Amino acid sequence: MAESAEESVRKARNAPSPNAAVQEAGEKAARKAEKKRKKGKKVRLGRALHVLGSVLVVRSERPLNVRRVQNAIVVAKGKKKVGKVHDIFGPVSSPYVSVKIFQGVSERRLLKLLGRNVFILQR
Repeated sequence: MAESAEESVRKARNAPSPNAAVQEAGEKAARKAEKKRKKGKKVRLGRALHVLGSVLVVRSERPLNVRRVQNAIVVAKGKKKVGKVHDIFGPVSSPYVSVKIFQGVSERRLLKLLGRNVFILQR
């Protein structure tokens, strides 16, 4: 028996479009890119105070979320990696942070950081 025009239209609307898979893949890639963008967001850690051997001491001007900051990558202006958060100590209201400096970072570059703000990459 022949289908009516209404039934044909109804079936066509319910059938997945050939571009649905492509569209879904595009949406998935967009979500992944958004997650990646958020992951690399810079958050201010504080002001660099001292360099002691392979440790940089930073003073934060506000309380820190220890779980978020512990082991975070520390970067200078422009996302140049400096080191990794090693320890948090001192008063809760404005703690000090010790940063274990990466091996490739020159002493000259560290001295330029003193008195300037440093950031962490948000995980």
